[in-house]
Amino acid sequence: MISIKLQNCVRNTRCGCMSMADSFAWNPHKLLKAPIQSSVLLFRNKDMLRKSQSTEVKYLFQNDKPYDMEYDLGRNLLQCGRSCDAFKLWLMWKAAGDRGMAERVEKAWENAEYLLAELKKRSNFKLVMDKIEGPNVCFWYVPPSLRNMPGGDELNNKLAEVVPKIKVRLQKSGKLMVGYAPAGDKPTFFRMVLVNDNVCFKDIDYLLDEIEREGHEF
Repeated sequence: MISIKLQNCVRNTRCGCMSMADSFAWNPHKLLKAPIQSSVLLFRNKDMLRKSQSTEVKYLFQNDKPYDMEYDLGRNLLQCGRSCDAFKLWLMWKAAGDRGMAERVEKAWENAEYLLAELKKRSNFKLVMDKIEGPNVCFWYVPPSLRNMPGGDELNNKLAEVVPKIKVRLQKSGKLMVGYAPAGDKPTFFRMVLVNDNVCFKDIDYLLDEIEREGHEF
């Protein structure tokens, strides 16, 4: 994630320390919906890639070109001749502009923060983490049969068993496709990645309502 305000990235508190780095990687495929494959690796030192990656393979790159070899970027790239991957990001940025790109990120955070707030309001849901550091919100649904059970690992393990059952029901109904995953010592939970800027608050309410509807009998 590069910034909430893309055009003010270095000044933004979410990524202000980038100005201290010699290099950083950015994957616009994730949060900005750039087509696969599209990742950016930026270096402070202009010659870093040439010094670390260039092998001057003779069957690919010759030195008798009628132009300045500085523009023969394939010599310096991790992907060799696939420099056209950057063109996808350039086209997308050209079409959306700085403001449009920033709005995609802002919308993702807005939806994630809304979902987080709604989950805190609904007693039938349990958050995996009370705060978020990106537009991912992770949670369990607590069915009636488990609502009087004390919190702890045993409860979380039982909640994890419910998650795929609800997912299958939602999928078979044709209403929703939701993701789930375990992480570290946290057993399987719903994992909502809110990067689609077409999603609105009404869609998020519908998601929670349907999870409750399908999970109520467990």
